[in-house]
Amino acid sequence: MSLVVLGLAPITVLGTDLAVGAAAPERAGAASALGQTAYELGPAFGIATIGTVAASIYRNEVIARAPSDLPAPLVESAADGMGGGVALAEGTSGPAGEAFVSAVRAAFDTAFAAAAWTSAGLAVLVGVWSLMSLWHLRPLGWEPEGAGTSPEAAEKI
Repeated sequence: MSLVVLGLAPITVLGTDLAVGAAAPERAGAASALGQTAYELGPAFGIATIGTVAASIYRNEVIARAPSDLPAPLVESAADGMGGGVALAEGTSGPAGEAFVSAVRAAFDTAFAAAAWTSAGLAVLVGVWSLMSLWHLRPLGWEPEGAGTSPEAAEKI
């Protein structure tokens, strides 16, 4: 987490500074609040999205992989969460219990891999979107040809 914060802190400070600096003095507080909200909303959205993907895949995998001779309420309870799922599976005796433990762990591995791939895909999409957004920006100090030579040329721009 320290590494993540170290990487995000300079960008967050720069982004907030740009937003506050570009706003009118009477709107600087609102610009700062907007920057802070975006900083908090982004990670919350990511956690919610990736968490939902992982939880739904885990649940479906536990139900699909569980031995058929186990009671349905036990399997449903194990599908509600990894910690409880392993505890319930380990409390089940015999070969069905061992198979159930393996099924719960395999379901978690599958869900974790899906979450990682989803995160990677979202990172690529955001990167491509960012590059496409930046593609049309002009460099600082750029002036179109003929700018500043006559008022008529400036009006055409």
